[in-house]
Amino acid sequence: MSKKAQLFLALLIVFCNPSSLYADNLMDAGNLIEVCSVDPSDDAQQHLLWFCHGFFQAIHDQQTLEGNVCTPAYAVREDLVELYLREAAILIDGDQELSTEMAIVVMARILKTTYPCG
Repeated sequence: MSKKAQLFLALLIVFCNPSSLYADNLMDAGNLIEVCSVDPSDDAQQHLLWFCHGFFQAIHDQQTLEGNVCTPAYAVREDLVELYLREAAILIDGDQELSTEMAIVVMARILKTTYPCG
């Protein structure tokens, strides 16, 4: 098969099914609970907690910039992690399909409910 034919075939596959490229890169709500529930005293797992803190800070900042969330000054990243672990577990317990929803969507929902503006 020629290089042009290989390139065309590769592009055809990508553009006919683009979601397959990103499927493994999306963090779903259930997986995020697992990632953020690691033992903080386990040094080998510490990077997962750093990921959680960064993930939640980014969602918080984005929601705040959009005017969707008004977090009190005393709230810190650890509070966001604990909030997600608690509230996402309750939401998923009530609707198992939420475990496969994108974590950013679930966290935004939790933040908007917990820290509404106005």
